[in-house]
Amino acid sequence: MKATILLTGTLLLLLQLANAQSKLSVIRSNSKLVDVKDGNELKKGTWTISPNLKPNIYKPTNKKNCYFL
Repeated sequence: MKATILLTGTLLLLLQLANAQSKLSVIRSNSKLVDVKDGNELKKGTWTISPNLKPNIYKPTNKKNCYFL
């Protein structure tokens, strides 16, 4: 009985961890240069989108409020 409960709990934990992976946002643009609003700071033409890079990563300084314009 204890083994069944332990096995079920372990499987549920593993399923939760597998589903907890965050998905990357997709940015569509007609321009290669992108303006980034990182928190309260607007950075014009700061980031270059390169379709050759997969994934093309921008690391924001403010993780809660980051927008691509």
